[in-house]
Amino acid sequence: MFNLHQLHTASGIIIVLAFCVKVSLHVYLDQTMGKAKTWQSILFFPLPFMNLYKAEVSDEYRLTKIVCNTMFYLTITALILNLIIGLNLFP
Repeated sequence: MFNLHQLHTASGIIIVLAFCVKVSLHVYLDQTMGKAKTWQSILFFPLPFMNLYKAEVSDEYRLTKIVCNTMFYLTITALILNLIIGLNLFP
């Protein structure tokens, strides 16, 4: 089916894609909820966007918040799998 190299590459791609989607949704939610930050603050202080979205949102953006937080958990899970597979690739 899949060998370890393919699984390692696939988990790496998932890390990058899920993290990009998560950060994009986080910025989008901040801007739509009125917590808009300047692009300079996003570039120089990116740590708040790399965490779960904890702020309250209106009902129409609740699904977006759930997807944002799910992408965070998917990124962490794929990162752990990537590390485990990577350690098994090179004994």
